[in-house]
Amino acid sequence: ESSMTSVILPSVKTAREGIERIAKIVTEKGSAEGNIVTLADKDGIWYMEILSGHQYVAIKFPDDKFAVFPNTFYLGHVDFNDKTNTIASADVEKVAKKAKSYTEVDGKFHIAQSYNPPLNDANRSRSFSGIKSLDPDSKVTYKDKNYELLQSTDKTFSLEDAMKLQRNR
Repeated sequence: ESSMTSVILPSVKTAREGIERIAKIVTEKGSAEGNIVTLADKDGIWYMEILSGHQYVAIKFPDDKFAVFPNTFYLGHVDFNDKTNTIASADVEKVAKKAKSYTEVDGKFHIAQSYNPPLNDANRSRSFSGIKSLDPDSKVTYKDKNYELLQSTDKTFSLEDAMKLQRNR
């Protein structure tokens, strides 16, 4: 995190280039810990989960989605063949299988459930209340096993909504 402003941002012009640079570093040198990175530019937002060691997955955030992600991984299934909107380490599924943590949901590799411990109460509470705050009509429940990263709503957000969300810790 501390090297983001000196190693990544001065060296790139776009959010995608920033994610590609981080991916290159994680591929070559590895990461001592898991992390979540978001980078944005005029063309959109990129979201990256550095899962472990040399494993990562990043997606270009769809314009019509929002997310609440307090300190844990949330990526579910992603299309690894979509090179326009997805950047991933080559062995992300293979490593999960080797570690015997590989998990499928609806017959597809689920990233967060393969690389995360079960959702703890602190992150569950923050995720649930954040999603419900931004989308009161959401069907999520407090007892859901996991929360999908990408959420949708028809609600329009105000500055007051953003301030309310920031107070919700």
